[in-house]
Amino acid sequence: MYYSENHTVDINKYLQAHGLDTSIVQFPAVPKNEARVRIFVTSEHTKEELDEAAQIVFKAAEEFRFLKK
Repeated sequence: MYYSENHTVDINKYLQAHGLDTSIVQFPAVPKNEARVRIFVTSEHTKEELDEAAQIVFKAAEEFRFLKK
């Protein structure tokens, strides 16, 4: 969760542009300022695909400054 509705849209666009299948969950499905990005994972994904997806999420975390060090 990134909380900010506006930033969540930007993060979702970034993740999709880098190849991930994502969607946004936002108000009224969740309370205001509790928006989140949902990433779809299935049993058909390989370890390599999951590792690549994790790297994309880490890059987004750096880009949008939500990674705690």
